[in-house]
Amino acid sequence: MVSAQLNAELYNSQNVYSRRREFYLQGEPLKKKLNPLNWVFGSLLFAYQSGLSIQFSADCLYSPSCSNFCKDCLKEHGLVKGLLLTSDRLSRCNRIAQSDLHPLKFDENKKRFVDTAEEYK
Repeated sequence: MVSAQLNAELYNSQNVYSRRREFYLQGEPLKKKLNPLNWVFGSLLFAYQSGLSIQFSADCLYSPSCSNFCKDCLKEHGLVKGLLLTSDRLSRCNRIAQSDLHPLKFDENKKRFVDTAEEYK
């Protein structure tokens, strides 16, 4: 009984290790990971999220906050389209633009409008 449990634990640990390894191998290409623009914009976004966004996030209209939306857009669409989508989102992130938002996109639990990066393919 004990040896069966040890074999099962060993199999699970090897399976987890191989899944971790596949994640590293199947991730983004190395030149995309080491791109200096990704590092610069990623560090600027991290500094904004850790320092300034804390004071502004309670007043945001959208469900993924604008900084999280920017991070998702940069990851999914690339630098140019991600920055264009982020600038569009920031221009709509005010109380005047709230009148143009679709009421079916309102999330009652979070009390915010849902607008994700996947909608802009």
